[in-house]
Amino acid sequence: MRGYTPSTFSFNVEGGRCETCRGEGFEKIEMQFLSDVYTSCPECHGSRYREEILEVTYRGKNIRQILDLTVSEAIEFFKDLSEIKEGLYPLRAVGLEYVRLGQPLTTLSGGESQRLKLAAHMAKAKRPERFSF
Repeated sequence: MRGYTPSTFSFNVEGGRCETCRGEGFEKIEMQFLSDVYTSCPECHGSRYREEILEVTYRGKNIRQILDLTVSEAIEFFKDLSEIKEGLYPLRAVGLEYVRLGQPLTTLSGGESQRLKLAAHMAKAKRPERFSF
């Protein structure tokens, strides 16, 4: 109805993301001779999206709330959508059911990163490529 595209819901490109923090959710304050300080974005308050994007909901949740779901919670939330649910199963199989869908990769430990890569290979092996380049 609003003419949004999938990229509208990405915080990596212009459109739906908060432009004040460029979709980061925080602002970095550089301190001379001290460690940098990070504060929550004054515009989006850490949500990473513009307010009008957060008005759009699916089953009562907006994109920020969905990205805050753990893998286990997401499997339950998307129980009627087999394609999404099947994409989450490899994460559960490698023990990452507690990871949040929108969790930045930089916050994962080395072991978690390795298990994430393993889950990606498991998902790819289970499902043949739909597109060839």
